[in-house]
Amino acid sequence: MGYGFFTEYIHPDDMEVIPESIKLAFAGTSETIFAGMYRFKNKQLNAYNWLYGNCIPLSTFDDGSVRQMLVVAIDITDKMKCDNQLASALRETHKLKHDLKLCNCSKREKDVLNLIIQGKTDKEIAKELFISIATARNIAII
Repeated sequence: MGYGFFTEYIHPDDMEVIPESIKLAFAGTSETIFAGMYRFKNKQLNAYNWLYGNCIPLSTFDDGSVRQMLVVAIDITDKMKCDNQLASALRETHKLKHDLKLCNCSKREKDVLNLIIQGKTDKEIAKELFISIATARNIAII
């Protein structure tokens, strides 16, 4: 199938970032090696799986274009799902940490934070809450 194999089975978004090395391999450079992660269409499931693969040209035609390639690929779909779940868990932990920090604020600190959200300056906050500008500034640093 030649280069058409890649265009038929690899996700279109991934085809935009496939290195020039594969294109060069099919243009006659037999020393080209490609390694990368890409989504590959699973015909049975009609879905894409994540693969990590290596492609090495084995033989060429008389014109130098690749005739045979050795392709070794490992399905890493489950790992990619785990990475996404880990990133989501880390974001949630980060949010909870900040929520906890906010819960530990005093009423006065929360008042200052609310005024900051409203776009008030340190001077305006100090005047409205009857505190010094330095105090308003220090609370805002929380």
